[in-house]
Amino acid sequence: MTPDRNKTLSTRQITAAVVGWMDNYGFKPIETECMVAEAWQSDIAALIDCTEGEAIQLRLAPRKPSWGIANDKYRQKREAFENAYKALPSPMSALVEVKTSLSDLRKDSKWNRESPTDLRYLAIPPHLLDRALGLVPVSWGLLTATAEGVKAHRYACLEPGITMDKRFRVAYSISIRRDHRTRYKTQREIMKSARVVRNREVVTPDRWNHIVLAVLDICDGGSYFRKEMSVEQILAWHRIGKLPVSVIERLKKELWCLRKRVESGEDERAA
Repeated sequence: MTPDRNKTLSTRQITAAVVGWMDNYGFKPIETECMVAEAWQSDIAALIDCTEGEAIQLRLAPRKPSWGIANDKYRQKREAFENAYKALPSPMSALVEVKTSLSDLRKDSKWNRESPTDLRYLAIPPHLLDRALGLVPVSWGLLTATAEGVKAHRYACLEPGITMDKRFRVAYSISIRRDHRTRYKTQREIMKSARVVRNREVVTPDRWNHIVLAVLDICDGGSYFRKEMSVEQILAWHRIGKLPVSVIERLKKELWCLRKRVESGEDERAA
């Protein structure tokens, strides 16, 4: 899922919760901010190729009959289930609109527009449920999201007249969003790897400057900083890290306070 930083915190929280709910019900793939129709950018768009269990969960087919009932009733209910399940498109498209305020819920004109998807849902906080029941058509599913999770108060009805062109539009929009997200992520990883290799192979003049100053400060025993600093702290100050422990130990043994040791040796020879 691609997060949208322009959304409010409550909208992002509800969106994340609904995406998890849709994933549990078999909607895949799922993307946010998808253009599902002309002048209709949906908060969430998804596709689903229902299994029998998912069709029953989403109230798109009646529950299967149990083996314990009479044969005639069993056959009738079995036929009803099979007819409803076979009539489902494959795959189906779905959208979710997320609303967090009453004003946003009232002014949106999407409720009575022609549906671009097979299933439509509205996701809201619980305090808007009563108002949404009076504003949103019954064909829309109603979801409420809280800290405990998402609850379906009404499941979406299968919209009639949805063509393959409309489903393709939704699938295309989802694929573009997914491609952008994965492609840019891969590009960033490639560029980061290239920078790491370059930093290993090429030492810039500024880098040499930090290295020389670090060596001089170690030879001075950190006196430049006017306080006690260890070799590790001096290296960190000059942004030099990830040195082997053996190298750091050699710096402590051979270069730490080297200038003072040389000066004291010269004074002894002069005396």
